Amino acid sequence: MRSAFRKFHGLGNDFLIVEGDCEELDRERVIALCDRHTGVGADGILLRLGSDEPGVIARMVVYNADGSRPQMCGNGLRCFAHHLALRGETTLLEFSVATDAGPKRCTLAPSAPDAGRRLVSLDMGRPSFERSELPMRGEGLSRETVEVLGADWVVYGVSMGNPHAVIFVEGPTRPFAEASGGALAVHPLFPEGANVEFVRLIGEREVEVTVYERGCGITQACGTGACAVAAVLARDRGWTGRELSVRLPGGVLTVFVDAVTGEIRLTGPSELVYDGFLPERWR
Repeated sequence: MRSAFRKFHGLGNDFLIVEGDCEELDRERVIALCDRHTGVGADGILLRLGSDEPGVIARMVVYNADGSRPQMCGNGLRCFAHHLALRGETTLLEFSVATDAGPKRCTLAPSAPDAGRRLVSLDMGRPSFERSELPMRGEGLSRETVEVLGADWVVYGVSMGNPHAVIFVEGPTRPFAEASGGALAVHPLFPEGANVEFVRLIGEREVEVTVYERGCGITQACGTGACAVAAVLARDRGWTGRELSVRLPGGVLTVFVDAVTGEIRLTGPSELVYDGFLPERWR
């Protein structure tokens, strides 16, 4: 890992982007860098690598603040695409980036006067409700009622390249995430853990969501989580063909589910916070 880094955030979900020579980062080093008191502070690290895959310009590897490696991160990928443009690695407004969940198409809005802020859209592909792809224990539809901390929860399992547990609630979502998110994220139903979305319907094509992310805890925003919520609403309520506004603690993401193909498109902002250099002990 090289010494220079950049810090970005997407609706408050913040990341350090570093250049790497290999895909593996030491877990303790990741934890130290992400610590908000004694490190730089972040929800995760995005490692930028070269790629030989045809049609892609770089590879993104994600590490959570606890050192674990998820397959995909929607907010992180928006920041990563913004970073590539700022570095001058491409002058294209549309390009693909390799991830552990496969290549993802990124589209940048034309640059504003402040190049440190950018609106980015991602082609996230189709969701999967197959238990084997999450993974999620059991058979049949990826919907289960589970008991956690004395309460029953109806859980919808969705994969957006990483596992999600979508739960609909009545009332403000954050108290539910604070009280039960941690236990649900590591429930035995999900052998590899899951990101848990607590969802409240608040209007026509509008939802409030608080996400408890595996490896991070409650975050300001979660791109794949917003897509997972849209996927369940598209399947069960027919909410397709129009944008869904997903209100997260850090702001609003918009998600579009194609009525014919089921493909999902995620749009939201990315912002450069600052550039920095790592001391020798963290390289």
